[in-house]
Amino acid sequence: MNVSQCRIIFSLAVVLSHTATAMTLKSNTKTNPELPEAKKQKISDKAMTLNGYDPDFIGVKIPLPGFSENLNLANDLLQKPSSEAFDSTGAWREYIHYSVATNKARRQPICVALNIDQKLTKQTTRCDTWKVDREIGGEYQLNNNYYRNNDWDKGHMARRSTSSWGLTDEDAQVASDETMYYSNSCLQHKDLNRGEWKAIEDWIADLKDDSNDMVSTFSGPIFGHVDVPTRFIGSPPAEIPAAFFKVLCYLDQNKELATRAFIYLQDGESLKGKQGYTEEDHTMYKVSTEQVEKETGLIFPEQLRTSNPIEGLTLLAPGSNDSLFSATGGKSTPGIGVPADRVTSGVFIAAANLNPSGRKESGREWVSIANYGPDDIDLEGWTLDDGAAKRDPLRLSGGLASGETTLLSDLKDESGGCIVLMNSKGKLVLKNAGGEAVSTVEWTETHDGEVSIFNPV
Repeated sequence: MNVSQCRIIFSLAVVLSHTATAMTLKSNTKTNPELPEAKKQKISDKAMTLNGYDPDFIGVKIPLPGFSENLNLANDLLQKPSSEAFDSTGAWREYIHYSVATNKARRQPICVALNIDQKLTKQTTRCDTWKVDREIGGEYQLNNNYYRNNDWDKGHMARRSTSSWGLTDEDAQVASDETMYYSNSCLQHKDLNRGEWKAIEDWIADLKDDSNDMVSTFSGPIFGHVDVPTRFIGSPPAEIPAAFFKVLCYLDQNKELATRAFIYLQDGESLKGKQGYTEEDHTMYKVSTEQVEKETGLIFPEQLRTSNPIEGLTLLAPGSNDSLFSATGGKSTPGIGVPADRVTSGVFIAAANLNPSGRKESGREWVSIANYGPDDIDLEGWTLDDGAAKRDPLRLSGGLASGETTLLSDLKDESGGCIVLMNSKGKLVLKNAGGEAVSTVEWTETHDGEVSIFNPV
């Protein structure tokens, strides 16, 4: 046995001993044809052997999502079954640690699946040279012309710094550089990309709920959302995503599969004040896995539905006036929705952000109201009262359909009515148009950055 063979065997032994979850190494090892030859020589056996997303990475098998006929997704999917750069189905272009399914009509990803090893993550240098992936084809990617001199960032779907992991610093740097493809980016507004999207990615990178430092994520754009107008940019015109989704899965402290899902809108109203958000703020954007499937046309494995605590809720797609209330806040405490079998009929105060993290709370407090009754509700004449005699109650308006939630972020109405959310002790009373109290919640203390969940009564 020569020295080179010994080194290869040693490298594989280190990989297998490090991974208690017994990661499956592919036997048909392929090198990335886009990698410069010098980098191919540097990268370790582990990075070279893990071709793209590994379904066995976290310790249980999480297959890549499928594609339904909904939203013309199956027809828009780019497939290259004869290309060695793609997986065996021809649908997923494989990079280091991640894989991309491409929407050939919109020239942006459908979904990007990424494996994250928190123990092997390293500091790397950002290479700002974006590349067109020749394996996918330039005609199916948006080049820099679409991002120049405007408010749209090249939004990474597989985040560069989170993908920067490997056995050596050189491995991590190569993995970092491999995220700089247009095929891995979407038209993402700068305020979202540098605000709440960054916040959720920071939270995932520092996730403390997992038991083995292994996390897998699925990210991508949402097009044609009912609450966001369709917009185009550039020539030939490219459609701007209406929203973005992120699904993550990991083994929790009990070594059970846990899944969390999020949707972030990209409309003018939702983008107001995005910058400066902290990592706790993502909790108000949690959704069920089924909701992501409905919005995207992706088909996730069944275990990603049942291991999401919001599974079983009747949810409305998040909109400029609609938000989910399933959240508990905290840096590493997953949100818990109200299970369907615990929800009674009627309208109730579902949740509130009583004590946003940081010093500036103004504009970041909110109250969520849900309607789990059988009938649609006209909120005209309804009020929300904090019990203070010196203040008129907040007057509500609009409608609330059965199974819908609404987010009240403007806590002062045009006639001067308002509510004040106290940090230490407070009360809210929701009254219908007849002045009857239909929901009352009270609290004695709050914690910084923690969203309060109220059981329906």
